[in-house]
Amino acid sequence: MRQGAALAALLVCCFILVADAEPASATGSAEARARALEMKLMAPCCFTQTIDQHESEAAQQMRAELRAWLAEGLSDEQVLDRYVARYGARILAVPPSQGFNRLLYWMPYLVTLVLFIGVCVTLWVWYRRAHSPGASG
Repeated sequence: MRQGAALAALLVCCFILVADAEPASATGSAEARARALEMKLMAPCCFTQTIDQHESEAAQQMRAELRAWLAEGLSDEQVLDRYVARYGARILAVPPSQGFNRLLYWMPYLVTLVLFIGVCVTLWVWYRRAHSPGASG
């Protein structure tokens, strides 16, 4: 009998904790979304830092505006689209992968490939010189 009462009390406590945790997690989720979006937007006053790091008046206004838009129910993409419409693609910390910007995404791979081919050719030339019939050794 005591075990049943203890189990019932434990279940009631768990339901209370879960019921209290839902609004907090929803608020935490909105704050997490806001912080993630802050890292994707550049401060429009100088375009040198994202608004999560920059302490200018413009960055503070953007942070407040961003949270207000999220509270209205806008999606992350809608918020980003509004800022792009206002400031252009330069407002994004990571440029979109389209047009000329696509080269930025492929450049590290292209440079790595060219360097790898250069090293292979250099090693092949050295090997051929070392093992050629006229090589002194």
